[in-house]
Amino acid sequence: MFVIQKITQHYDPEQDRIGQTVQNTEGQVLLLWLTQRLTILLVGTLTSWLDEDVKTLASVQSVFSLNAWEQSSAEAQLKPDRPVDPAAAQGEVLVNAVDLARSPNGYTLTLKWRSAGAARLMLTVTELRQWLGILHRLFNTANWPKHVWPEWFTESQRNGTSTTTHHVLH
Repeated sequence: MFVIQKITQHYDPEQDRIGQTVQNTEGQVLLLWLTQRLTILLVGTLTSWLDEDVKTLASVQSVFSLNAWEQSSAEAQLKPDRPVDPAAAQGEVLVNAVDLARSPNGYTLTLKWRSAGAARLMLTVTELRQWLGILHRLFNTANWPKHVWPEWFTESQRNGTSTTTHHVLH
């Protein structure tokens, strides 16, 4: 299994897809493509999980505020890093399924493609929020529908972070 150590996300208007250039600890690089349909399903599930997790910590009245604050805080902690070079990719694949798991330690996304290949991305809560923040900005760049994003997420984005289209998470 390809275990993702570092990831750079971008939107490709020609493909109308989100590219995830990923690197493992051995330095191998792959380019994984996410379609709008799959990304919408992924975002819907992951933001629902974040909502559920916050609800266990807060009263119903403060869930919106706490989620917006947690999202803003996570994005403020995101530090720029050198992007994974897409030219170094040893292949590219279209992701057609994502297995999701969550635990007290974080979230695991296993991105799968037709040739029985898979790449695993393990994220803490803060890293998941950062990854989703980048995806949200890419949705804006792509002019994809934003109905899947909860209102608290949109509010945290209004409170300002970078709007560049290449982002690195590791």
